[in-house]
Amino acid sequence: MAVIKDTARYTAREAVTHLEVRERFGHFTLLEAKLETGRTHQIRVHCSYIGHPVVGDPTYGGLKRAIASTMGKLQQRDLARLMELLHGQALHAYSLSFEHPSTGRWMTFESPMPAEMTVLIDWLRRNDPVH
Repeated sequence: MAVIKDTARYTAREAVTHLEVRERFGHFTLLEAKLETGRTHQIRVHCSYIGHPVVGDPTYGGLKRAIASTMGKLQQRDLARLMELLHGQALHAYSLSFEHPSTGRWMTFESPMPAEMTVLIDWLRRNDPVH
């Protein structure tokens, strides 16, 4: 559950994540991730490695208190409250697809973004000074 460059010294399994920027909000970025592999914590590890940890991820550096210093005190307070409402990480699987191991059928499952994440993103659209 780490990015390993020295494969001569350490063994590692390949993990491939394609990240696409959907929106930028100054200190925050909304990303879409498409995975070629399914390693444990893959998205969290890769985002942290490139310096963009998932909001609310204590293991890989996405502190809930990552409040933008360019915002006023009231905005900072509101943003902190919205991030607390996440009750975890700002990470959501909109769509999962895989081949069923027994039947061989391709299966796809979709789920809308949780309301707490939608509220946070909408707030950033309205309040982030860079957006």
